[in-house]
Amino acid sequence: MSFSDQVKEELARVLPERKCCQAAELAALLYLDSTLSLGAPGELGLSLTTRNAAVARKFYRLAKSYFSCRPRIRVTKSQRLRPGNTYTVYVPLLEQVQGGLKALGLELGHLRLASPPAGLVSRPCCQRAFLRGAFLGAGSLSKPQSPYHLEVVASQQERLAVVARLMREHGLSPRLTWRKGQHVLYLKEAEQISELLNLMGAPASLLQWENVRVLKEMRNEINRLVNCDAANVAKSVVTGTRQAAKITYLTEHYDLEKLSPRLREVARLRLVYPDFSLQELGQMLEPRASKSAVNHRLRRLESLADALRAEKEAAPPADG
Repeated sequence: MSFSDQVKEELARVLPERKCCQAAELAALLYLDSTLSLGAPGELGLSLTTRNAAVARKFYRLAKSYFSCRPRIRVTKSQRLRPGNTYTVYVPLLEQVQGGLKALGLELGHLRLASPPAGLVSRPCCQRAFLRGAFLGAGSLSKPQSPYHLEVVASQQERLAVVARLMREHGLSPRLTWRKGQHVLYLKEAEQISELLNLMGAPASLLQWENVRVLKEMRNEINRLVNCDAANVAKSVVTGTRQAAKITYLTEHYDLEKLSPRLREVARLRLVYPDFSLQELGQMLEPRASKSAVNHRLRRLESLADALRAEKEAAPPADG
């Protein structure tokens, strides 16, 4: 089972106590994931198709309770690319069902459902229920080990407007894109996905998400520090090797005894320990010196070597 299906399994077990919340969740499922279809000859109805048995059960319970009818369920087995069952829950458009749709603000017009009214999701509890229904019907979530991505898809962009507005009212920042003929509302920030899981009422999934996320980010931080340390060590070795080479040139073309004791001591240490860091060299000096002081002395030695080399290269060749 994917992590997305696991979240839906948990959300499907949440049955709101208040009728208003049940109505909001049912409205979200109908608005985002139901289609108008034909059942018996000439019979028009609403159907919801899903590969998640828990989502089918949740829609069946909500529809049966709210519309006071008995929906029909069809199970189709698939052996192709994605083996498993596909569940279709069909609600015939009986008179009481059409009345229930009007109560939800989902009146039929031109064979499509109109947008639910703002009053349906005016309470915070109903807003959470609507977001839960939207995710159950048309949402998905990547596993926490992968790049963070939660999305809700719809064939018409206006169907995502209510979801986007509710997310923004709760401090989230959803973005919209177009992919493979579908409008996609998505979140990519881990903290915002955590907040939405909490809003929808999935504490177990939230805990698992946070545990994996913390371990993942800790591992990423350790890798970053290791890579940074490795880069610093490599840079230190390259710098130390360059400094040792220039000090070697000084020993061959200059009397080191002419240097101050501090410069002379740093020069001798760098020749012996070309791969040591500035801090390590500073701790070996007597008295100890800071990284800044060691760096300053080595720069003076490099400048002296460069000047000496430039002077020798500029001098005319001796007469033979």
